[in-house]
Amino acid sequence: YLGIAVSRRNVSRFLTILGKSAFVGGMKAFVFSTFLFVFCTALQASDFAETKKLAEAGDVAAQYNFGLMHFEGDGVIKDHKLAAKWFDRAAEGGLAKAQYNLGVMYSLGIGVIKNKKLAIELYTKAADQGEAVAQYNLGNIYANDDVVVKNYKLAAKWFDRAAKQGHVKAQYSLGKMYEDGKGVIENDKLAVELYTKAAKGGSVFAQNAIGRKYLIGEGVIMDKKIAAEWYTMAAKQGDADSQYFVGLMYFKGDGVIEDFVRSYAWLSNAKTNGDKNAPEAIELLKKSMTKEQIAIGQALAQKLFNEIENRDEESPVNFKYD
Repeated sequence: YLGIAVSRRNVSRFLTILGKSAFVGGMKAFVFSTFLFVFCTALQASDFAETKKLAEAGDVAAQYNFGLMHFEGDGVIKDHKLAAKWFDRAAEGGLAKAQYNLGVMYSLGIGVIKNKKLAIELYTKAADQGEAVAQYNLGNIYANDDVVVKNYKLAAKWFDRAAKQGHVKAQYSLGKMYEDGKGVIENDKLAVELYTKAAKGGSVFAQNAIGRKYLIGEGVIMDKKIAAEWYTMAAKQGDADSQYFVGLMYFKGDGVIEDFVRSYAWLSNAKTNGDKNAPEAIELLKKSMTKEQIAIGQALAQKLFNEIENRDEESPVNFKYD
């Protein structure tokens, strides 16, 4: 029963699609759209009333849903304090997602007074029930948070549990711990395995890390071609460090065919995104380029920049409701 409430946003998306439909036109579309909106609005109100009734009767799933409705303003005026109240009831009933959500609210001070200690308690309850994102958050707190005493062994423990469930950020974080030897025995081979899983899951940090590993031959057999592939994947997601290395590899012909124009384009993007080494590399590269090549390189740089900025990407992981 989690998260089934009718959303006005979903209705609006449907009506937009309907309005573009070739087989429904003019007044028919307007009449049908109006009917559908009224119907869905009534359905939403009915769902809200039913959810409220069940929540007040002690149904923990309904309490969780009712909290979501108040948090998002779905069928009701947005109210984070009320959301926290209903998440708290569901959390007391043992619902892991409610424990996690309430933990986030205490961690950030949303609808409640900020309380990191209570957030950790709630994350732990959810994590013990197998909630991967709660496990990741705990790992992150014990590894990086200045509010609590760092405990890398505990961090590794929670990252490991989340990573085994396929949590991409946890896979990357655990890989970094194996690479650095924090909380676990240093193991470059295992770090590479975890980075590879996270990289395939879309982590730009892992793609950059695995590119570096293949470039220097650490934990894997050196393979500059594979390094270039991973760096390029991260570069296309806007990672400045990866853009710099892709540019450098085209400059030197490492793992790719030497191409000054492509090198210039990637180095220019790295410079735009704040890489400190890119400006010097560009000046060195320009000494080997003609004015025509530079002009083409600048045009390609702009094209790459636009493609990266306007790329289709999935909505970021919702920190509140994962």
